[in-house]
Amino acid sequence: MWSRSNNKLSLGLDIGDDSVKLAQLIRGSQVPQLQECIIKKLPEGAIQEGVIKEEDALEEALELLVTEYDLQGQEVVIAMSGSDLFVKKLSLPQVESEELTEIVKWEAEDHLPLSREEIVLDYHIIEQKKTEVELLLVAIKEEIVLDYVNLIERAGLQVKAVDIEPLALQRILFSPEQAKDDLILLDLGKNKTEFIVFKQGELEFRRILSVGGRDFSEEVKAKSEQSINLREARRVKQKQNLFKSELITNSSITLLKEVKRAIDYYQLKFEENTQQRIILTGGGAKLKGLKEFLEQKLQFKVEVGKELAMIDFDPERFASHYLRDKFVLIAVSLGLAMRGLKNG
Repeated sequence: MWSRSNNKLSLGLDIGDDSVKLAQLIRGSQVPQLQECIIKKLPEGAIQEGVIKEEDALEEALELLVTEYDLQGQEVVIAMSGSDLFVKKLSLPQVESEELTEIVKWEAEDHLPLSREEIVLDYHIIEQKKTEVELLLVAIKEEIVLDYVNLIERAGLQVKAVDIEPLALQRILFSPEQAKDDLILLDLGKNKTEFIVFKQGELEFRRILSVGGRDFSEEVKAKSEQSINLREARRVKQKQNLFKSELITNSSITLLKEVKRAIDYYQLKFEENTQQRIILTGGGAKLKGLKEFLEQKLQFKVEVGKELAMIDFDPERFASHYLRDKFVLIAVSLGLAMRGLKNG
């Protein structure tokens, strides 16, 4: 949500707990055109729940990426995520933009667990009404943002803008025809899952669920008849529908309980039912049988994200089935790159 320059070419850099995803888009005649799509694994433990834990390992991985793809000096849009990211929808009186900024700062003190001196604060206007304005308040510890910006720039890139993952996903998932859709998004990462509700195409509610892909891998490792490591457990998880076995019973029940609890809380808080539709993104969305499991248990329509309508690509360079298969992994980076073009 924080930006400093513009360009017709845009790079979206998504640094997750498990891997780095980079998408390069160029402004097209109708929709952005994909120029590059890169996925690189990160060393174990370099990032945990959106916080840098191993600076040297992450910096080395980014430097290799910059060198291999000749990215030196290029600008990137990055995203903040995790439990340290604070996102809240507010309704405030309709005032001049300069005055609104000051009101948001004072309102933040009533809603944030940290002082204004410790955070980076911004807001995204959702809707302007006659007497009030609906906006999204976004805040995160300043030290977390600076850690990312400084490390990325040491690796040879320039940070063009800082966004948040939910808005990046909103940008790539909602085509003009879907602009007023309601849905739940489950973004399943390595160590956590983001539960996000979009109401009429706008971010309405966000909650962090403590279960992630690693929980499933750990349970497979623990319950396998033969002694296997986590890497081998991930291979088993990718190849088999484990929802038809006893290998991930605890993890699947935990995920289901947390999703149900988030739905119940949302319905109670906003006094309305959620739309009966869920889209899965993130690496965990590729877990075989997850879609069918959630459909059966929740009685919701569940889809795995594969929306390509928002971008164009050269079919001779990028096979459509490859992009659809990888979409859940690169969706955030695509949305970030689109943010860069939007500012251009």
